[in-house]
Formats: sequence, structure tokens, C-alpha cells
Amino acid sequence: MLSQFDEMVQAVAVYKLLVHSALLGEQYCYYFSRNSNHLTMPNS
Repeated sequence: MLSQFDEMVQAVAVYKLLVHSALLGEQYCYYFSRNSNHLTMPNS
């Protein structure tokens, strides 16, 4: 039972890490694309 509980905790930790990294990646991609658009089109 203890090993199953440990596996569940580890799975939840990995899931949280994936969600957190995905959210960070999304923010970074949005920020980078917005900045690159601003840099590549300074006239507009």
C-alpha cells in the first residue's frame, strides 16, 4: 500500500510539473511572439 501511495504522489508531482512547465512555455511563447512581431514590424 505504501509503494502504491508513493507512486501516486510521484505521478501527481510529475503532472503538476508538466502543467506548470506548459503554462510557463505558453506565457513565454506569447511574450516572445508578441515581442518578435513588434520588432519585425516597427512601422505598424
